[in-house]
Amino acid sequence: MAIEYVLRTALERHIISTRRHFTDVVQDIRAEIDARASAGGPADRLAMARCPEAGPDRAAALAPGVSRLVRLVLDRPSTTAELARTLPDVGLYCPVSILVQQITDGGTRLSYDSVAGAIAVHQDEAATAVAQSFDAEILALLRRVADRD
Repeated sequence: MAIEYVLRTALERHIISTRRHFTDVVQDIRAEIDARASAGGPADRLAMARCPEAGPDRAAALAPGVSRLVRLVLDRPSTTAELARTLPDVGLYCPVSILVQQITDGGTRLSYDSVAGAIAVHQDEAATAVAQSFDAEILALLRRVADRD
């Protein structure tokens, strides 16, 4: 007999808006990830999966006011493994996603749901510390890219 329960988690979504062009933002994020890929061992690398971009018609259907949309999926195997040691549910939150949206007025919006916020309900101090460090790295990258001229 199966048992089902619902665990309500808090969502901590970071939204960063910039006047930078969508293509430049996406290229800069990919370039930073690629540059980091050569540092450290394979498990310590921040890796990005290639995800298809939603063009203007599909993006507008998904999100009114958005002309282009891409989801970037990032993972660091060592971080995921460290989190999974104490919190097996981490597989629901890692790898992480960054949603990059080109707004019809020409700006770009970056959205990121923090891992620390998602796992807060579990009240695991060790996992929270690892997740906060990972979130800080991702958010620093996004802020750096958004602030470029």
